[in-house]
Amino acid sequence: MSEEVILAIGTDGVVHTLYTDKVDLRAIGELHINRASNIEFDNARNGWIVEFTNGTFLSHAGGDAYQTTDTLKATVYLSREDANRDEVSYLQAHMAEGAACSLPEARA
Repeated sequence: MSEEVILAIGTDGVVHTLYTDKVDLRAIGELHINRASNIEFDNARNGWIVEFTNGTFLSHAGGDAYQTTDTLKATVYLSREDANRDEVSYLQAHMAEGAACSLPEARA
């Protein structure tokens, strides 16, 4: 998992980041924390999936590429650790693109 902490600062001065205990985020102001995703065990598929709060799921598109998709095309991970690694990678890349608080629409 990446040790890098990305701070996306909007034109309104609001800072968006993935929460980490590695940086004292209170030092830059009051915290408002919103969950972007959940990692859940899918009993039917016998593996872990990453679900975003907008109802889409993480899908590994090959290499370092990820996208959001519907549940039928979601990547199923054998370990929660692997799911967490890809979840963080996707969200960090998404934030680096400037999309700090919104998730993209699901792709079919």
